[in-house]
Amino acid sequence: MRDEAKVIPINGAETKKLIHAAWIAAKSAFWSNETFTKRESEAIERLVAAHFADSPNLRTRFSEIIQRICLVKRYLSRQQGRYIAKPIDWLNIHFQYGFVATESWLEQIKEQRKLVPHYNKGIAVLANQAMEKVALQILRKKKVEVTLKQIKFSYNDSDNLTHGVSYFKAKLVGKEKELKKIAGEDKPFIYEWQRK
Repeated sequence: MRDEAKVIPINGAETKKLIHAAWIAAKSAFWSNETFTKRESEAIERLVAAHFADSPNLRTRFSEIIQRICLVKRYLSRQQGRYIAKPIDWLNIHFQYGFVATESWLEQIKEQRKLVPHYNKGIAVLANQAMEKVALQILRKKKVEVTLKQIKFSYNDSDNLTHGVSYFKAKLVGKEKELKKIAGEDKPFIYEWQRK
């Protein structure tokens, strides 16, 4: 009998956003030149949801997923010819050579950070790139007349990644009416208005 991914109900607006953003980050990092149907994307997002299933803090899990994606991206770029499986397999929690295997990579970094607090913070650079792609995808999907001028890692609210959250600062430019479509409570971006 073959193991299959458990179907995780995707409840709550924030949970859906985090799952979608994690999929977009992975897609941008590894399968940016591929097109997925709506049905395929929904199936893949259900697989991504399984990676959030046992987490008491969804934002922390999202941060960990992004860091693991960055670690894999770096691993792939270090030697020509390395590749990963298609997303329907790679993101399945029962595929031992897939994303699930990267959990131990992040655990090793967490252990090292206990001794050297800023160890491997360079993955923030990769996280910036992944988050930029996620932000641009949100702007395209929402069809707003807003430009992403800059996005960069801001800080972690804890050195302990088991209960911390990573924050990114995005500079968006557009008319206030357009900005309010994507920034605010229950929206993809939290905002601080800076009027000219």
